[in-house]
This record gives sequence, structure tokens and C-alpha cells, in this order.
Amino acid sequence: MKIQLIFSNKFSTRILFSLLLFLSFILCSGFNGLTRDNSKGFPRARECQKCHQEIFDEWQASAHAHSFVNPRYQDATDGYDFLRCISCHAPQPGLSDERPEPRDMEQSEGVTCVACHLEEGRLAGPLDPWLWEFVLPHKVSVDPERYTRSRFCGRCHEGTFAEWQAAETDGEKYSCQVCHMPPIERKSTQASNILAEIAVAFEKVTAQKRHLFQRIPLTLPEEAFTLEAQKINSTKVAVMLHNHLPHNVPTGDFGVRIVKARILGIDDHGGETLLFEEELIKELKSALGPGSIKRWELDLTGDTRHLTVRLLRVGADPSIEESIFSGEVMLP
Repeated sequence: MKIQLIFSNKFSTRILFSLLLFLSFILCSGFNGLTRDNSKGFPRARECQKCHQEIFDEWQASAHAHSFVNPRYQDATDGYDFLRCISCHAPQPGLSDERPEPRDMEQSEGVTCVACHLEEGRLAGPLDPWLWEFVLPHKVSVDPERYTRSRFCGRCHEGTFAEWQAAETDGEKYSCQVCHMPPIERKSTQASNILAEIAVAFEKVTAQKRHLFQRIPLTLPEEAFTLEAQKINSTKVAVMLHNHLPHNVPTGDFGVRIVKARILGIDDHGGETLLFEEELIKELKSALGPGSIKRWELDLTGDTRHLTVRLLRVGADPSIEESIFSGEVMLP
């Protein structure tokens, strides 16, 4: 029985090895251009889609994918006449801590996959490859630290990164990726052809990041904002909102960004009364800075039992408001 088991294991290993070797020839023959970066072009996102479907879908729905074709960007650059912005709205592949070079090919793909993952003939990322190198469809460079640093995003988001650098927080200083690339456990490869599916069957599920790059994160850390209320007299109260994020609210480079701070009084029956509203605008020096506190004094109605404080991002269409934060505070 023991001899048969050893033979079986050796046989299975040989079968697996032969299968992977066969797949390496099949797969690599179809992916020869994945690390191409020259005057003839570079890998387009749809080439990455063949094996990374979920990541492609997330990217395709993100602002990164539309950074060059966004109508607001077109208007702001007078129909692409202002060239300085192209380096970040259509960056050239190549990784460094400096602002990227502008790309003159396939600009409509915006901040495409290879803008962050192609370097010197290798596709770079934070995860170790799950196959032997000779089987991989493309060469891989692994650098976990680079892809968890705010500096990586700060190459283009320069103003927000400067705020992040200068911020002094009383707790953990979150990197950009913590909030804007939420965690997920999955296989990094989601194959779209039968041969690749066989290889993917051996891949393990690992902790990764979703490629959503959302302006407003799906989930903020619980301690991102804290609220406090202090009684001034029988009809007046002070409300304090503390920003624990390592950047301004609102933040961002170029254009005007507006966040509304809205305070509602809630009665015993759940009815709402608008007590206060203020626009926070970075360009007017009224943004909520990192580690800072906004203090508002409010006159209360007699039936107010507690307060709700909301932060709402105002979109390009002023009628569209996206919720950033909503919290309740009891009256003192």
C-alpha cells in the first residue's frame, strides 16, 4: 500500500508538472505582448481582462478608466489643449516616486492597468506569483511595500498627498489604499478560457485590494470622524466634529470641491428639523483639516432630543449629494 501511494504521488506530480509545462507553452504563446512597452504600443486593459476579469470590471467602472475621456476633464483642458494634465490622466507605464511621463498612445484608456503595473519588461504587483516562473504567462516583479504606500498615489494626487504628509494624527495614519481600495479575499486570476481555468484551479485565495479607487470609500474606519456636544444654556448647544482622516475634507487637486455639513434636530417621533448647514470648500479655506475640529453653536427647538450630523459631497450636478458620513450625538 505504501509503495502504491508513493508511486501514485509521483505519478500525480509528473502529471501536474507535464500539464503546467504544456500550459506554459499554450498560455505564453497568447500573451507575448503583455510586457511590451515601446513605440508600437503597450498592453491594453482588455489583454489583462483575459485572466483578471474581476479586477478589470472594477477598474472599468472607476474614475481611473475614464480619467482622459471624462467630459469635465475635456472642458477643463479646453479640449485637451492644456497638455500638463495628460501625464496623470494618461500616464506612461513606468514606476517611480515622481510624476509620470505623459502617454501619447491609447490615451482613451486613462489610468490603465500598466500605468501602475508595468516596469522594465515585467508586470509588477504586491503578490507573489502562484506558479513557477517558467509557467507564468508574463514576467513578474513583486514589491508589496510600494503598493501600500500613499507615495504611490501621491505621484498624481499631489495636493492630497502633501496634506497626508503634513497631517499629524493621534492614531494610525491610514494610507490612501486603506480607504479607497477596500479589502477582499479572492484569487487574483479569473480565467476566461478553458486552459487558463485548469491552471487557476491550483491558485489559492489571498487577501487583496479591490481596484475601485472611489472618491467616497465604501467603508470608512469607524474612528474617521467623532462627534461631541456641549451645553451652552437651556436653548443653545455646541457641536464639535473631529476629522481623524489624514487629509482635508473635501480634498483634491484642481477645480472646486464642496462638502456640505448639515445638522438636523431629531424629536421623539423621529421628525427632522434642519438646524444648521455650511459648505466646506478647500479653495475658500473652510475645509475640515486633518486632525482639526469644526465647532458650531446651535439654537435648539423645544422638542429636539438628539442631533444628526451629516457630511455630503456635492457633485458636478449640485442636485446630486453623496453621503460621506452620518453620525448621531445625544444632547448633553
